[in-house]
Amino acid sequence: MHLDVLAFQSGTSCEFYMCARPEEGEDARAEAKAMYGAIADYVKGHQLRICRERAFVPHGAMAEFAAERSAAYGKDLAAVAPTWLGGAANVAPGGIQVHAVRGPKDWKPLQGQHGQVGWTFSDQGLRWAMTNDLCPGASGPAPVETQNALLAAEAAVGQAGMNLRHVARTWWFLDDILGWYDQFNDVRNRHFIERGMLQREGSADASQVPASTGIGVSPAGGGRGALELFAIGGDELCMQRFSAAGRQRCAYEYGSAFARAAQLPTPGGTTLFVSGTAAIDAAGKTCYRGEASGQIAMTIDNIMAVFREAKYPAGSVVQAMAYCRNANVARIFTYSWRPQIPWPWVIVIGDVCRDDLLFEAEVTACRGGDGRCASVIL
Repeated sequence: MHLDVLAFQSGTSCEFYMCARPEEGEDARAEAKAMYGAIADYVKGHQLRICRERAFVPHGAMAEFAAERSAAYGKDLAAVAPTWLGGAANVAPGGIQVHAVRGPKDWKPLQGQHGQVGWTFSDQGLRWAMTNDLCPGASGPAPVETQNALLAAEAAVGQAGMNLRHVARTWWFLDDILGWYDQFNDVRNRHFIERGMLQREGSADASQVPASTGIGVSPAGGGRGALELFAIGGDELCMQRFSAAGRQRCAYEYGSAFARAAQLPTPGGTTLFVSGTAAIDAAGKTCYRGEASGQIAMTIDNIMAVFREAKYPAGSVVQAMAYCRNANVARIFTYSWRPQIPWPWVIVIGDVCRDDLLFEAEVTACRGGDGRCASVIL
């Protein structure tokens, strides 16, 4: 088991991004016990509160992971279930990601249909709302689940005095994404149009919709999709969305409603969320078809271009996800690319939203109140 912790601070508030990864080839339950034990010890020892959490578990191992989590966390830490995401059969889990904070006040639970789904809290005149999976264990036709998830998102942020315009970042984990991605986009686009966040036609402006990832990773507890969100209340001008960024134009030009990136103040400083990014050129076409190394290289270049535009150094990354189409792509990334890019990567097997894409990545970058990058905390 390996645990990365990166932290940054503004005033009396501090944010911690934690990434626990299993050792390849080790027993899954033993690794789950080690990962959750290390996270729990750190959170309790530093008097933190967990505001977001997701876990990628081996196929069929969710119950074992949940038991180890409950044993390590105790009742208080385990109050909000994480986003449980499934790994492919016989593929090691990608790991556990936790976002925790110390300092903010006025914590209130965000309730979903079947229990608590997240938290809202405030600091320095701002309020945030963060959730794990909003509709765990949902069942029904995929488009209906998508619509219900969007309604659940509105209900959750509404408890914090917000609406969908306050959502800076979403993560959609979709089962069999290639089988219904067009339907997913239709439902999401229509919902955003109805809320006045998109124009129905004649515009390729996505400056009112969240940065986002939509990836073919299945919810471990069943259902066709899991949705997480990160929102900020108050003056909308405090959040900057990049409809187009770096080398990529607006994704809405080819029918997908998300911003390329979003930057906003967070309790420990400022955060840049870079959306799921792939080897797609300025015209919206896939590049390097069938070439994993070429797609990985172009994806990283596209992310770096967003950093340059937003004026964030590469050393500010606190969380990184690599989504690989199959085990061979994962091996290429792990051994040829990961050593060159020392970010806290979690590598997951999952389909990308086009059948000719082999790789996608997303990153979160942060700077403290003094402008410095996050520091490694042991």
